[in-house]
Amino acid sequence: MALGSGLLQMVKDRISEVNVQGKKDMLIKSIIVTTRLSMFSNLLREGTGLPVFNELTMLNLFSSASSLSHFNDAKVLCRLSDKLERS
Repeated sequence: MALGSGLLQMVKDRISEVNVQGKKDMLIKSIIVTTRLSMFSNLLREGTGLPVFNELTMLNLFSSASSLSHFNDAKVLCRLSDKLERS
């Protein structure tokens, strides 16, 4: 997998250029990859130790966030049902 190792090395080089000692803002703390590069997500995640987000992980993130919401449809219906039962 020469392409993947080349990509990993380029990403590591860029991270070492940007994340310099004493610099507190503008640090690279995660990686977002496009659809075309999503096949390298695990390689980048393991090779850099940073969270890597692709289209699937972003969809999962938004899905889990909305399912935990106090205002999602299921919870609103449950609260409404509870109110109706108490009245």
